Amino acid sequence: MPIIKLDLEGNPHIGVFLNANDHIILLPDPLPHAHLSRIQKTLDAEPLVFFPGTRLLGSLIALNNNGILFGQFMKDDIPDNFIAEFKGMGLTIGFLEDRLNALGNNILLNNRCALVHPDYSKKSMNVISDVLDVEVLRGTIAGMTVVGSVAVVTDKGMLVHPKITREEEEVIEGFFSLTPKKATVNFGSPYLGSAVIANNNGALVGSQSTGIEVGKVEEGLDLIN
Repeated sequence: MPIIKLDLEGNPHIGVFLNANDHIILLPDPLPHAHLSRIQKTLDAEPLVFFPGTRLLGSLIALNNNGILFGQFMKDDIPDNFIAEFKGMGLTIGFLEDRLNALGNNILLNNRCALVHPDYSKKSMNVISDVLDVEVLRGTIAGMTVVGSVAVVTDKGMLVHPKITREEEEVIEGFFSLTPKKATVNFGSPYLGSAVIANNNGALVGSQSTGIEVGKVEEGLDLIN
C-alpha cells in the first residue's frame, strides 16, 4: 500500500500537521487506531505523538533521516525526553535562528540535498547543511520562495508546482539528480507540501485529491511497484 488518501478530522491539508522520514512519523495528536495503522503501513515507519507547543509539525520542522531542525523559538517547548529520543534514533538536533522560521515551508529536503528560500543567510544555510547533512542551494519554484510548500521530494522522486519555469526545472533537476514531475493535489491545488507526506517507502495524500492526482504523485515519487 504505497499511497493512500487521508484527512485529519476532515482537513485534507495533512502536510501542514504531519512530518516523516523513513523511520518515524511525527503526529501532533493521537489518532484513531484505524488511521494510525494505515499511516504506519503506508510509510513503513513508527508513529510518534509530538507536541512542541504547536500542531504545525509539517510547516515548521525540517526532518530527514540525518537530523531534525527546529526554529529557535521552539527550543523551550521541546521536552528533554524527546531530545533524548531523537538522539537515540541517531538524529542530529538543531535550532535555526532566522526570521524565516517556518522551516517546512521554506526548505525542500531529502536525505542528500536541500533547496531553500532565497533569503536564508549563509549562516543559516550552514546550519541547515550541518544539522541535516545535506548540500544546500537557494532557489525558487514557479517564482515562489516557499519551496517546501510547492514541491515534495524524496530520494527517489520529486513533485513540483505545475508552473515551474524551464530554468528552475533545469536547476533543481541538476541539483537533486531527479526529474521533477508537475502535479497538483486536493482537486487542483499546487501547494503540494501542504497535502503530501512522503518518504522512500510511501506517501499520504490529501483526501480531496482525484484519482489522476494520486496517480501522478505515485508516478512522480516512484512508488509504483
